Amino acid sequence: EFVENHELHVQKFSSLFDYSKKRMLFKEVEIETSHSLIKTDLILTSNQESYGDFKNKVSINAQVHLADISTVDMNNFYNEFGANETIRFEGNILGTLNDLQLDELDLKSSNKARILGDFGFKNLFDKEKDFELVVRADLIESDFDHLSNLLPKILGESLPESMAKLGRFELRGGANLKGDEIDSKLTITSDLGLVVTDLKLNNLANPNHLTYKGDVERVDLELGMILNESLVGQLSMNAAIDGQGFTIESLNTA
Repeated sequence: EFVENHELHVQKFSSLFDYSKKRMLFKEVEIETSHSLIKTDLILTSNQESYGDFKNKVSINAQVHLADISTVDMNNFYNEFGANETIRFEGNILGTLNDLQLDELDLKSSNKARILGDFGFKNLFDKEKDFELVVRADLIESDFDHLSNLLPKILGESLPESMAKLGRFELRGGANLKGDEIDSKLTITSDLGLVVTDLKLNNLANPNHLTYKGDVERVDLELGMILNESLVGQLSMNAAIDGQGFTIESLNTA
């Protein structure tokens, strides 16, 4: 048992290990804390004869066979997660820490969220550059309460409360996020209807000033319930849109 640099108490760490100046091989890795368990095979490769500038120069190739990770432990590294949730996943991790690809992800949470797909992350550890996320989602299934509880200080404070009216939703498609901008082509089904979109959104952190432009290829949605406006009924349309806002007060759509 030992305590690593982020005050994480590791109860068990076992692996077959091989080392050279350009490669570290970890096979049959098992890491266990009082809250989490990870089983994986991992290769770290340096493009130079050292492991300096680890975040940008050391390539990761990991096959995650099983990971049951608690947000209790995740908060030791990034203190923005909600308390007492377990995330189980498997998949392949490739790239460097600042240019990371997560392929064939199969993730389930203790709050019944589900994610299947491929995900790319850029600048996770570079605060001077905009964070980038590329999503190719076969399925993302969740709800507003779960997302808000998972990341209460980030999603909980930035997602419009009107999203809660959607209930449980399923999302499929692709999206590219950079800073507070996102390009997406998505199909969303929820308790209140269906939306198929090809949109670009800006100002994600401010719902009242969020702007969107693109094509809504199909909508069959109880818009009045989402906006909490009894005078607005069901919306069915195919249209090009160019607007702003996600509340009835700020809504301005052409």
